[in-house]
Amino acid sequence: MKDINSLFQIVLTITIILVALSITNVLNDLFFKISTSILLLFIGYILKEILLFLKNKET
Repeated sequence: MKDINSLFQIVLTITIILVALSITNVLNDLFFKISTSILLLFIGYILKEILLFLKNKET
C-alpha cells in the first residue's frame, strides 16, 4: 500500500496544480477535462485495489 499512497499523493498534487491553473485560466478547458478524467481513472484504480485487497483478506 505504500506505493499506492505515494502514487496517490503525486497524482493528487499534479491534479491540484492543473485545477488551480485552469481556474486562473492559464490552461484551456481541454487540460481541465484531461486532468479530471485522469483523477477519476486513478480513483477507480484505487477502489479496484482496495476491493482486491479485501477479497484476498477474506480468504
